[in-house]
Amino acid sequence: IDIDITEGSLVAVVGQVGSGKSSLLSALLGEMEKLDGKVFMKGSVAYVAQQAWIQNTTLQNNILFGTKYIQKKYNKIVDCCALTPDIAVLPGGDQTEIGEKGINLSGGQKQRVSLARSVYSNSDIYLLDDPLSAVDAHVGKHIFDHVIGPTGLLKKKTRILVTHGLSFLPQVDKIIVLVDGRITEVGSFKELLNKDEAFAEFLRNYSSDADDNQAEEDEAAVLSLSEEIHNLSEMRSLTTVSMGDKDGHPSSLHSDSLSMLERKSSKIHLQSSLKEEKEKKMNMEKAEETKLVQKEKSETGHVKFNVFWAYIKSMGILLTILVCFLYSGNTAFAIRTNFWLARWSQEPTINGTQDPSKRDLYLGVYGALGICQAILAYSHLVLFYYSVTQAGKHLHSGLLQNILHCPMQFFESVPLGRVLNRFSSDIDTLDVRLPMTLLYLIMNIAEVLSVLLVICISTVIFLVIVPPLLILYFLVQVLQ
Repeated sequence: IDIDITEGSLVAVVGQVGSGKSSLLSALLGEMEKLDGKVFMKGSVAYVAQQAWIQNTTLQNNILFGTKYIQKKYNKIVDCCALTPDIAVLPGGDQTEIGEKGINLSGGQKQRVSLARSVYSNSDIYLLDDPLSAVDAHVGKHIFDHVIGPTGLLKKKTRILVTHGLSFLPQVDKIIVLVDGRITEVGSFKELLNKDEAFAEFLRNYSSDADDNQAEEDEAAVLSLSEEIHNLSEMRSLTTVSMGDKDGHPSSLHSDSLSMLERKSSKIHLQSSLKEEKEKKMNMEKAEETKLVQKEKSETGHVKFNVFWAYIKSMGILLTILVCFLYSGNTAFAIRTNFWLARWSQEPTINGTQDPSKRDLYLGVYGALGICQAILAYSHLVLFYYSVTQAGKHLHSGLLQNILHCPMQFFESVPLGRVLNRFSSDIDTLDVRLPMTLLYLIMNIAEVLSVLLVICISTVIFLVIVPPLLILYFLVQVLQ
């Protein structure tokens, strides 16, 4: 690879499939590991990839790409990139929202949007990786003539064009021929044709496609020429009517006609400007109505009961009841242990010591209560973590099944990142945060009930105070 490209020139890169044309552009961009040598590029670079990159935003924003909107420049670029008819059929014009990866655009439309974006950036060097392969022949000719070619918008820019379009090659300044990742020939179209080497072989391989494309291009050229002749005839007849009478003599009404035409012209221009503003406003309204990607909504405030109920059903209702029962048993044994210790401490002593038989009884019961408490605590934890694991599997499986059975329209309106977030962050919440929250909820409920139970047993009059306290506590929680 040894090339020198003159500033402001148009260079075509040709070769068989897999010969390294895209790799050459990647090397110029610095996206390939360079084993030896140096690459020098002067000025800013715009790159049009073979697979167009499209943002999930409006078509206009895809073209502007954060740069300042200049209406005259924008309209000219859109027209030269043959996007005007496409914008006209979109529901919101250029304010139509484009789905993720340009899912609601065709391949040719995406490629032209990508090209328009690069042209609007006004860079110094343009690396064009076969941007005309995804468009029809007559559209490709229009883009080459108005954008890439010697008379196009980029005529003063340095352009490196990877292409298979043979009809464009005679108009380029230099052709680079690649074979198996190496440059075999460099020169103009006539020079390489006279050599009859790799370039001639390339022409022979693509000659049939070139013939078909050339036929389409000739037809488009004839139509364009007919239209120009028709327009010229209309202009000539208009001039004849305005400049003379039916006998061909000069008309005295000439100056009045001109002033009238000028007034009509200014009026038409004003009406046209108002019409454009009105159409733009209507397009923005239509774009808002037909917006693909809606803003993600999230619930705020307290969590609804049906959310907990759905999670409990995923855990298994019987398993949940069993977990609550085991933890209640654990709490009950803990309360019983405290009462047993209180009773033990109230036993009379003789000379500071208890009766050995009673001491052994109290010690044995206390040990049995502790063993039962440990067994229930371990059992409820094992069952709890097993049930939340089953809930995580069940919810993940349901989410995956729903995603796999969603229609294609769902993926047009939902960004990929939002779907991935459901499988990552939300599943992590289900697997880690929610189980711990549920466990603490069960523990706190059991602890509060056990405290109330102990107080009520020891102080019966407390039962009269409990209902008002519960009502007051509920009101505080609701009103805060």
